[in-house]
Amino acid sequence: MKRNAKQIIFVVSFFLLIMFIAVIVYANYKRKSIMFTEATPRFILAVINTSEVTYQSTYDNGFTCNLSDLGPPPDGKTISEHHAGLIDAQLASGFRSGYRFLFVGPCETTILDKKKIVMTFRFAAAPGPLQPKGSPYYCTDQTGVIKTHTSSIMDCVEHGKEL
Repeated sequence: MKRNAKQIIFVVSFFLLIMFIAVIVYANYKRKSIMFTEATPRFILAVINTSEVTYQSTYDNGFTCNLSDLGPPPDGKTISEHHAGLIDAQLASGFRSGYRFLFVGPCETTILDKKKIVMTFRFAAAPGPLQPKGSPYYCTDQTGVIKTHTSSIMDCVEHGKEL
């Protein structure tokens, strides 16, 4: 009888040890998953920043006021200031990696040599419906600084913490 009790205690102890290890592994997995999920919109905003600078230096009209101007041209069309081909079609549509990417106005312009030049841009990444509740918002502008805030796009733009 004592042998059966020892075996039961051993099995229960082994089971508890396995459960403990599983909890630790799952917690690490969740933490890394969240870190990856939050790194993606920051990387994409950095791509948008680079694309805007490239657009500005390629076309003589400043920055864009929307993602579609940075996107690829429709089939059969050539690259132009309205479809610069600097980002892929999925990002140009405004959705990527569970986030919605959008232009946050205003689109400030000036006239230089009788030509309208866009002087500023402001893009934001808002968590989509599949993101966990409380996922951060991200934003950037012509300064190239990426900021974050937990409550809204406008709070990110106005009071965001620089990353």
